[in-house]
Amino acid sequence: METDRAREIERNYVAFQSAVAELSRQHEGEFALVRDGSVVSVHKELIDAAVAGQSSYPDGMYSIQEVTTKPLDLGFYSHANPSGPIC
Repeated sequence: METDRAREIERNYVAFQSAVAELSRQHEGEFALVRDGSVVSVHKELIDAAVAGQSSYPDGMYSIQEVTTKPLDLGFYSHANPSGPIC
């Protein structure tokens, strides 16, 4: 069963993904504060986004995402064979 928090995280992530290309034009490397499926603010530092989230939304129902179009390298797992094991 999905919790309210999990639904909020998913909704925020979908909203962020749809906005990241446009946001990255002016805010690459900054941090977006997302609530209720909308980007509500963008901050130069992660700590500033965290403080804004905590002070504005004490229920903790918000997300912070780094604004970047670069794929995340997860080390070995980023290069794993999508077809499954080779052995």
